[in-house]
Amino acid sequence: GPAPETREALALVGAGRADLARGLMEDAVSGHALDAGAHALLADLLLTREPRSETGAVEALAAVALAPDQPRHWRRWGAVQMVHGHAQALESFQRYRELAGPAAPADPEVERWMAALRRDRESVRRE
Repeated sequence: GPAPETREALALVGAGRADLARGLMEDAVSGHALDAGAHALLADLLLTREPRSETGAVEALAAVALAPDQPRHWRRWGAVQMVHGHAQALESFQRYRELAGPAAPADPEVERWMAALRRDRESVRRE
């Protein structure tokens, strides 16, 4: 089932105690390994602190694997892939847009990322 620690971790984040929330969620995912939301929150906490965090990337991937129908998980995974220089980031963002439906075009950050990834892809093709 869902990790009961999630609510407390979110309160800690709201109080400016992300460090305590990270520790709490690290324990939570070990006890609730199938809770995609717990993995997602831990990924966010780790990636906010260090965008290239390998553990954060693993947690983001776990969230996608456990709940592949959730657009926000694909958005996060695309961002992780982009930060790590993986070409598949564009496909992950496209999956996010498909799942998010009409809400996706209202996400200017993803639109900018996708445009940059397309430009990069085109410049590689020209070389």
